[in-house]
Amino acid sequence: EKSALGKETDRWTPLVLEKAVSKGGATLVQEGDKAVVVFGENPDQDTYEVVASENLQYATALRLELLPHEGLAGNGPGRSVNGNIVLTDVRVAILPAGEAAQSRPVKLKAASADFSQKDFGVELAIDDKADTGWAIHPEVGQPHAAVVEFQEPLELAEGGKLQITLDFRSK
Repeated sequence: EKSALGKETDRWTPLVLEKAVSKGGATLVQEGDKAVVVFGENPDQDTYEVVASENLQYATALRLELLPHEGLAGNGPGRSVNGNIVLTDVRVAILPAGEAAQSRPVKLKAASADFSQKDFGVELAIDDKADTGWAIHPEVGQPHAAVVEFQEPLELAEGGKLQITLDFRSK
């Protein structure tokens, strides 16, 4: 469904990340255009965790854009040998201000994408199952986007942060 991916009237705000790490040892770097480039270690399974604290007070959804890159096999946008990607889970949480504050998970309502591989629909990236996920083969080498909608709009209080976890746990 392309409709949920952004009309001219929608306002998407690129997140400024204060933290971007890979549990599998890859290097994540946010560039000047706010895109995050992943390089280095490329384990079979990985988890990316990012934390954003700027440019965000109110949100109803998260938009993930997968961008091709000439340094990747088949121009990516995934890091597999054929440029594919399998995003098995997306998790979002609010980190309230203060060291002792507990993170609060954000309930996800729906997911849509401009393209999904057969049997790898984007809705499988929000089902909390490690053995299912969103993939994009054979449409590799080109940009794709997915939108994850929140059950309820989220508001970040002063000093609050948004934590986004992306799991790539496909066998």
